[in-house]
Amino acid sequence: MLLLSWVLCFLGPLSFLILFILGFAVVRSIYRKAWLPLILLIAANPFAFFFAGGVVDYTKGSPTLRGMGLPGFEYHNIDPKTRCMRRSGGCVIRGHEWVSNGFHNLGVRIAVAACGYPARSYDGPYPSKEQALRVISNAPDLPLDDFQKGVIRIENRVFQIDDSMLFNWTMITGIIDLMDMEPEPDHGVQVKAALYQKRCLILRLIQQQPQSDERQDFIILLDARNKRPFAYHCIEGNPRARAPMVNYLPPTTH
Repeated sequence: MLLLSWVLCFLGPLSFLILFILGFAVVRSIYRKAWLPLILLIAANPFAFFFAGGVVDYTKGSPTLRGMGLPGFEYHNIDPKTRCMRRSGGCVIRGHEWVSNGFHNLGVRIAVAACGYPARSYDGPYPSKEQALRVISNAPDLPLDDFQKGVIRIENRVFQIDDSMLFNWTMITGIIDLMDMEPEPDHGVQVKAALYQKRCLILRLIQQQPQSDERQDFIILLDARNKRPFAYHCIEGNPRARAPMVNYLPPTTH
């Protein structure tokens, strides 16, 4: 029965038969008082295996919630409830992902509920898209020449952003003038910044094309401590990348 459940685990919709097979095997083992087979069934079935994998993933400090399909731009934001990152397994859905992904995610969520946010994830205030938009709407514009140097001055504090991050944001938003040290006079670029609850740095990058209705408008949420982004929101326009090029963890540790 245990071997059959593992075979069915990778046979698409047939994987739902695992519920009946394991249920029958567990009931039979209890009825016959076969305690060793019962322990084996509980410990070595596919559900327990992938659940344990989620718990182990949590212990590494930067667990991911697994999904499928071709998600939108904002899918890759850190999950507000668990503070876990997200990962998609691709566009081909076979029907058995509820076992591998579902129980992995269940293990992660229970570990977060029991032990708190992951050790290497963002643990500060996390405004919603609507909240961030309200906060940043009243913020003054930053000098573009300062921002091009990675300098953000706000509330008597100075934040330094890495040049490579600015370059990637330019590629994501399509606002080339973010990096152009001699932009056209009518470039239509605005950069706003606000500090939310002393920990979350909110950036808004806007460009209204002259003599055109085309507008690019993005909000980026960063951890004010390490200046790493943990969420991206597209207010208007089209992102130039399916997924953000800059994640919360540096590439060498992600």
